[in-house]
Order: sequence, then C-alpha cells, then structure tokens
Amino acid sequence: MRSTAAELDPWSVFVGNRDYEVEREHLPLYARVGDQHLGEELLATTQGPLTLDDVERWVFERLLHDGGLRSAADVSYFIGTRSWCEPDNVSLAFLPVQESWLAPFCTSYYGALEPNRREALCAALRQWESRYGAELCANWDTMLQLVVSRPPENDEAAWELAGQLLAVGSSLQMPRWSLALALPDSDAWFLHDRP
Repeated sequence: MRSTAAELDPWSVFVGNRDYEVEREHLPLYARVGDQHLGEELLATTQGPLTLDDVERWVFERLLHDGGLRSAADVSYFIGTRSWCEPDNVSLAFLPVQESWLAPFCTSYYGALEPNRREALCAALRQWESRYGAELCANWDTMLQLVVSRPPENDEAAWELAGQLLAVGSSLQMPRWSLALALPDSDAWFLHDRP
C-alpha cells in the first residue's frame, strides 16, 4: 500500500467536476464577489463557451489585480477551522500506521470507498504532506479535516491546490477562487464528499 500511494498520480483519479460548460445567460450568476456583479464585464470580455472553471479563474484573476474588489471577497469562513464539523460525539482510533497519509487504508471516506480511490486519496495526502505539511487529524466518514504547517505561498500554488481540494471534497459548496484566496492564510483544511 505504501509503494502504491507513493507512485500513483492522484489527479488521474480525482478529477474536478468544474469543467462543464456554463450557459452564457447564466454566467452572471457565477461571476459575483460579495455584492459586486461582474457578469456584464465577463460577457463583454470573453467569447465562446466557458466552463465553470474558466469563469472562476477569470474571477480569481480579477481579484488578484483589483485590490478594491478583493476586499469585497470575504473568504474568512474558509480560513482555519471555522468551517470544520463539530460533532457531539467522537471516537478516538489508534491506527496501525505511522504516517497520517496512510490512514485511508484503515478508515473510510465516502469520496474514496473504491480501492483505486482509496489509494489515490493516500497519494493526495502524501503529496499535500510533502508540499504543505498537511496532516489528516479527523475523519467523519464524509468529512476530512487536516492541519497544515506550510500553506501555499503564491497565487498559482493556491489555485492548483484549491482545484485538488475541490476534486477530493466534491461536496464543498464554494467557488474555487474563494478557496484559493483563503488557502495562503489557513492552517487547516476541510474536505467534504457525501452521497
């Protein structure tokens, strides 16, 4: 299991679900930041079909280059443990592994019940530990919580990581741009995948 997780590319298994085309008349719904509606600008500056990921990347770029607009983007809920589940009852389990990235071989996560997805989750956790010092600290079957010692240090790394987190936590209800803005300031991550 350790060698499989070390060699596997998790992003060949966990692919994002944000590559679907957004109808042009619906673009304004996805191009909002706080009370700022950017839909008309998006429609005026883009041509042809756009995927949800295209729209979110466009918004992200606008935020990076417009300090006033960026200040309207409240991403505080996604920083730290604010979005974490706080269950009434918990159980503590001592797993027969030393590395937290191997925990999915001993536990279940709804988004990784099939063997290849379980291995891919271990590989993703291994990558995140190596790059960001991320360690799995809680598993609630449909939710994973990780603590992070080295958040991404630049916008591109945050954008890439946000896409990865949304692929593994496909039930997260947030635009990719908001997660990407929050990640450099966050020492904790929350993933959610449910039926």
